[in-house]
Amino acid sequence: EKGTLKRTATKEGGSQPSPGEIEVVAGLYEEADGNLEQLQKDLGLSMDMLLAKKPQDATEFAKNLLAGHYTTEPLAEAMSKWRKTLGTELTAKKTQMKRTHTKEGSEVDEEDVILTSTVFTQYKGDLELIAKNTGLTLELLELNPPKDALDFGHKVLAGAYTADLTPEALAQLKEKLKKQVSKESDMDT
Repeated sequence: EKGTLKRTATKEGGSQPSPGEIEVVAGLYEEADGNLEQLQKDLGLSMDMLLAKKPQDATEFAKNLLAGHYTTEPLAEAMSKWRKTLGTELTAKKTQMKRTHTKEGSEVDEEDVILTSTVFTQYKGDLELIAKNTGLTLELLELNPPKDALDFGHKVLAGAYTADLTPEALAQLKEKLKKQVSKESDMDT
């Protein structure tokens, strides 16, 4: 069994390519007559890297290729190009953008809080009546009951009592509460 295996030398990562490897790769360069575009196409090399380290002859090409100077991962190459242009693009876009004021999630319009709190007062804090007449979720009201009318207003506008808190749903709820308050105030007069 010893006779079937052949002893070979193990190459380490930092070793130089063998003369045979250089000869084979140099042959590819010569077949393409040194045409970098043809080599880039045939071997999937980076044209930017070929031009950055342009070989003078077939041997130099072979040594550079085998050292990894002309190859890159497509994603890494694309990211490198993207990074180079990112700063310029951001600066250009920045001049086209207009300033806005960003509302924090906890910021609510106090007028809306007061308006919403009147619903709590109208139904004298009866959570079942509030849920029935406003569309708020009774389970959520009972799970996190408001301390008073203002607390109710804040919690409603923060979405604590609605299962669906999309901006559209919140706008619809505000509109429904406004109608409810105006309907109740019309009845009082």
